[in-house]
This record gives sequence, structure tokens and C-alpha cells, in this order.
Amino acid sequence: MKLTLFSCLILSGLLRAEEPAPRPAPEAFDKGSPGQAQDWDEPLNAPRQVQVTLEFIEVPSAEATRLLYKEKLGKDGSKLREELQKAIDAQKASLHETMMVVARSGQKATTESIREVIYPTEYEPSCAGLGDAANKESVTPQEKAFKAAMQSVTPTAFETRNTGGTLEIEPVIDADPAIIDLRLAPEIVFDTGVRKWNVRKDELGNESWIEMPLFYSIRSNTSLTLADGMPQLLSVLTPKAADGTPDPTRKLLAIVTADIVVVKLKPSR
Repeated sequence: MKLTLFSCLILSGLLRAEEPAPRPAPEAFDKGSPGQAQDWDEPLNAPRQVQVTLEFIEVPSAEATRLLYKEKLGKDGSKLREELQKAIDAQKASLHETMMVVARSGQKATTESIREVIYPTEYEPSCAGLGDAANKESVTPQEKAFKAAMQSVTPTAFETRNTGGTLEIEPVIDADPAIIDLRLAPEIVFDTGVRKWNVRKDELGNESWIEMPLFYSIRSNTSLTLADGMPQLLSVLTPKAADGTPDPTRKLLAIVTADIVVVKLKPSR
């Protein structure tokens, strides 16, 4: 009986010796509990992104001249943006448009707020008219009206123009992580009405014409170097007047800001 008990103790010790060692805890749990934000809120090893914000701020032409040439703020983007904000708060300037889009370094991105305007660009006659009846000396009013209707034009080709705001960017973070090389092409297009072309009258006095839309565009297309988070004057543009023509008494100052966005791991709640 004692021998049997001794044999069992030996066998139990061998079984315990063969048990595998406990697996190490995952790295995330080694750092602490999920409630400790200071341990989890750390940058991930992920591609960095760039947030590009573009603002169009409208001021009178005289004020634009004062800021850019008298105050010499054209090259000081931060001070210029601060002065423009004061003017907005005092209702001496107005924010015309703001666009923002985020892209990974080295990749293109586009944001649009548009309305598509479709219009004809090519026409053809509907038919030749009345043929021999058109050469008759006596043509009834009904025949004349039918001839005018048959000689109208028919659209055969169309184009689409986007009206509204579009911002296209391509940011590249420099070897210096605080420098951003940015290519951007902002554009704002306005639909300002239509113009009549080829206005004519038939024998009965009926007028006919072709209508084509009119557009007013403000755009920039450039590349520049920015410091992380520092505003920069991009361009000065002339807005449209009420009749759709350029209004030289007002100016739009385009201010661009690029911010590097670092992806971080947040604790679960």
C-alpha cells in the first residue's frame, strides 16, 4: 500500500513538470488597464496625415492694400489672419467660404460642394423646311408657321460645368517633420445667368434664339511650402459683382493652413 502511494506521488510530480509555462500577457495589458489614458494615448506607427484648411475672407480693396502693403503682412500669415479675424468680429470683413480636406502624405484628395449645370454646345437644324412649298409665291400663314417650327435647331452635344467650390490638394511632409510641401488647386464657380445667341425673327415676327450659360470663376493653382499649423496667404482674388462681372472694389484673401495629423490610440470606455 505504501509503494502504491509513493508511485502516485512520483507520477503527479512528473505531470506537473510537463505543464507549459504561462504565456506572457499582451503588450497592451503590460502598459496598464484600459482606463489609464496616459499609457494608451500614444502615437501609432501609421502614415501621417495633413489637414488643409482654406479660407476666403472678403475685405474692401483699400483694406487689402493697407494689410498687404502698408502693414506688410503679406509674408506674415499668422499676423494677417489675426488682423482679419479682428475685422470679421468688427463686421469690417466677412468670411466668404471655407474648405477643408485631410489627406495622407504623398496622396491626392479632393472635396467638392457643387451643382452640375448641363448645357448644349452643338446644334443641328431639325429639318430643311417645307421643300417646294417654301418656293411658292403664295404661302399661307399656317405654312409659314410650320416652316419656322421645322427650321429650329436641335442640340446634339452637351457639356457639364460644376458650379460651387472645389479644393484639390497633394501634401507631402518634408524630411523635417514640421515642414509641408503642398500642391493645391482651389476653385469657386458661379452661375451668373444666360446669354442669347443667334437671335432672329421669322416672317410672322416670332423670335428665336440660342441660350448659353455664363460662369464666373475664381481659382488658384500653385505649390508652396508651409510650416505645420502656420497660416499663409495663398492669393488675392476679385469677387464678382451683382451683374456677374469682376468687382474691383472688393478683394478675396485666400488663407491656407496645413496641420499635420498624428494618429493616436485612444482607450476604450
